[in-house]
Amino acid sequence: MKNKFFTCKFVPSAQSLQVVESVSSFMAKQKEVKTNAMRILESLKIPYTHHTYECEEFVDGLQIADKLSLPYEQVYKTLVTVSNSKNYFVFVIPIAAELDLKKAAKSVGEKSVEMIHVKDINAITGYIRGGCTAIGMKKAVRDQNR
Repeated sequence: MKNKFFTCKFVPSAQSLQVVESVSSFMAKQKEVKTNAMRILESLKIPYTHHTYECEEFVDGLQIADKLSLPYEQVYKTLVTVSNSKNYFVFVIPIAAELDLKKAAKSVGEKSVEMIHVKDINAITGYIRGGCTAIGMKKAVRDQNR
């Protein structure tokens, strides 16, 4: 059986958000799985388009955008970091970009931040690698603007 990978990327479009999600072929045969992000968008009556794709292993956002024929400028990735003070911060950036950790730290008022370890992703966010989403994160991460 193929691995189950769920990746939500939010792609702004002129008329709606596009939700890009990967599913294993096993999951594709079952009823539509709604993510927290999809539920939130629906509750706020924000239109979106849901895209699914199959994958057998983790792939990056560029490969997914290519697979779905989406422009790179419209697909984003969600990155989770931790600071020296043990606070977690979520950054959403274009898939072709790299997170400048020094600028990221400065933007949240920390001396430094680093990416969380892959082995810790699920425990910290409730998601697996490639499945983090800033909208409707399963586990609470503090909003810097509040």
